[in-house]
Amino acid sequence: MRLVLLFFFYQCFSNGLIAKPYQLQKNAFMVYQAEAAATLFGAKVEQQWKGYTGKGYVSLGVNGNWMEWQNIEVSEAAIYNVVFRYSNAGQTMNPCKITINGDSLLVDSPAKGGSFGKQSLPRGTYAFCTTTANDQWMDISIQMRLLKGTNKLRLMVNNANGGPNIDKISIQKIHENIEYSEKDISVGWQYVPSILERIVPPKFPQKSFLIPQYGASNDGVQDCKNAINAAIKVCSEAGGGMVIIPEGNYLVCGTLLLKSKVALYLKKNVHLRFGGKKEDYIPKHLTTTEGNLCFKSSLIYAYGAEDIAVIGEDSTSVIDGGQTEMNWKDGKVHHYADNQLAPEKRYLPEARPSVIDFFQCKNILLEKYKVVNSPFWTNVVTKCNNITFRGIVVRSLHRNNDGMDIQSCKDVLIEHCLIESGDDAICIKAGRDRDGALLGSCENVIIKNNYLVTTCANLGLGSEMSGGIRNIYVDSNGVNGFVLVKSNYDRGGFVRDVFIRQCQQIERIHFHFDNYNYRGFYYLPQYRNFYFENLPHLQQLNIMGRPENHVKNIQLLKCGNPTGKRDFVDGLIIDN
Repeated sequence: MRLVLLFFFYQCFSNGLIAKPYQLQKNAFMVYQAEAAATLFGAKVEQQWKGYTGKGYVSLGVNGNWMEWQNIEVSEAAIYNVVFRYSNAGQTMNPCKITINGDSLLVDSPAKGGSFGKQSLPRGTYAFCTTTANDQWMDISIQMRLLKGTNKLRLMVNNANGGPNIDKISIQKIHENIEYSEKDISVGWQYVPSILERIVPPKFPQKSFLIPQYGASNDGVQDCKNAINAAIKVCSEAGGGMVIIPEGNYLVCGTLLLKSKVALYLKKNVHLRFGGKKEDYIPKHLTTTEGNLCFKSSLIYAYGAEDIAVIGEDSTSVIDGGQTEMNWKDGKVHHYADNQLAPEKRYLPEARPSVIDFFQCKNILLEKYKVVNSPFWTNVVTKCNNITFRGIVVRSLHRNNDGMDIQSCKDVLIEHCLIESGDDAICIKAGRDRDGALLGSCENVIIKNNYLVTTCANLGLGSEMSGGIRNIYVDSNGVNGFVLVKSNYDRGGFVRDVFIRQCQQIERIHFHFDNYNYRGFYYLPQYRNFYFENLPHLQQLNIMGRPENHVKNIQLLKCGNPTGKRDFVDGLIIDN
């Protein structure tokens, strides 16, 4: 699996799939050598290890030591990309606190008065991840706001393991990679037909593989995992077809691994229940938890497959996630990601699995089955293309039971689904924080003619959106009230070009930047270009922009006169 992960990262870089929420200026970096820092407290200039670029490097040493550049000159107040070149002798991590002009890196906290949640590292503290040796130098890129004129930048060791070696910093201004226009953006609907033309469900050979022929029993007692996986394997190797689960109760103790050209077909009156022990669900699989890459369990999993499907005949074709029996718990993936632990080392043996979990697949059909009792997010597709969700029923009310999570995917259709969920009904996502750059953007998603019921958001955009979200079309859905655009300043990325119309029951729309679990980074997410039409029951429109980060271009047509707080928004048009 490690080789699979490395190949995934190679594909991301070689195919240009790394999403960049900002575009760098073309001018050269401003470079400041570490040994030229004005003040060293406990830290030392050394020349022991090879590969440094100046006359030496600074060994920060023990906890509490610091170094400070006092001559960081910039021509205007703006956000800058600051790249630290460092090594750290193979230690797990070297958290350091960064201050600008004597203050925390985040001079204006985006979560002021709000909830920070549980932080893995102290606010304003950054982890310098492991290098294999002191002479292996790496870069870490951090965005920060600098003032016009001269700035002081201090780096202080903030952990018992000591600090890294610092070779230099390179600084460059960044610009939004988003065009802003006040023109009528309703023309975006004209792109829907061309998107729908690209979304074509896969077709399968007329060959059937019945799981009883491979040893499965419908008594609800015998473990059928090996029998179903054997049928899937034979079907795929034979060129594809339908793996048929006939009427009855089936116990599955472990992960079902879906392969290319295979449709897993549940007949009427099927109850496919996942149970057993957590140990039954190894080996773990490359996937995500709340937008961070990791290795954990999944219930029905596919990686790199093409032409795959899970199909039921109606709502009696039931997939039971088994959470009541299994009692899955949370892992520590966000802590690992914050500390820059490599994804292949983020092993989460007890983290809650998703029911459907497809990673980097294409040509997918998910149709007419019912999911209950999910341990975590229910139907999850990550970095997949050409996906159809049709006629699915979700009734799962446990914690974090999102109905559908579309993460870093392209060309997606969701239609005629009924979702009653314990968290957001449908969420559009694009990876969390640093991992979002690897997962890439989520775009060209059409959501129409669904019925969504939840006490949370019926449609959530974020909060994991670091790779960027765009071209989202929501049409004629029955919902009970809430659209939420959410992120925080850990994320970066953008949400833009979102079109919502003919949703009679939407009552609230809320934009904000202070989502829970904010950890103290400074990567500004951007909200641009939202078009709402014919939402007659809209009562509240809250737009919580910030002085340094305005929300731009929001248009409402025939949406009444909603009340609400509007802070730092440009181009708001309400036309009845």
